[in-house]
This record gives sequence, C-alpha cells and structure tokens, in this order.
Amino acid sequence: GPGGGERAHAGREERDYQLELGLPRPNPASGSIRVSWSIPQAKMGQAFELTLFDVAGRRIATVAKGSARPGSFTEEVAFRGWDGKALPNGVFFVRLRVGADILKRAVVLSR
Repeated sequence: GPGGGERAHAGREERDYQLELGLPRPNPASGSIRVSWSIPQAKMGQAFELTLFDVAGRRIATVAKGSARPGSFTEEVAFRGWDGKALPNGVFFVRLRVGADILKRAVVLSR
C-alpha cells in the first residue's frame, strides 16, 4: 500500500552488521593484503584495534585503531615493520579487537 517504499527504506537504514574479520586476501601473500571487517551497532564507541602480529606474538603494525564505528571496512596492509623494512617470510596474524572481543586470522607471507 502507500508508504511501503518508506518502510523498506527505513529497514535498509537500520541494517546491522555482524562482528566479523574476513579472510585476508591474497593468502599466501607476497607483499600486501586486503583485510575486511565489520562492526555491529552494539559495539559503537568501544575501543577498537586492528593489528598485525608475527607468529611469536610480537606486534608488527597497527592498521587501524580508535573508537569503534558500526559498518563494514576494508584496509590494505603492507608487510613492513615499524622501520619500514619488508618483513621476512612466515606466518602472521591479523587481529581485530573490539571491546572484549578478539578475532584472529592467519596469513602466510611468501615472497
């Protein structure tokens, strides 16, 4: 009936997201990867951090951090240390922390 379009529009606006960390691509990687993640409305304003760790648990890079905003995001991550030098081949972990929740994905670097 009349106004149906408005209701459908409102439904789209209210679409929520899951807390997700996508698979890094490409994997194995040769230089950089694309990482996608999403954050639900309920997590808005919580402490948020997307970081890259090596297999020994050392933090290699902070990709993004701050106050969580709901939505879906993608970021390119280069395999470089704090000094800008290329990292050695091996297994790395992308870690998404939002509030008390932590999600991790492994990625293999093979140049």
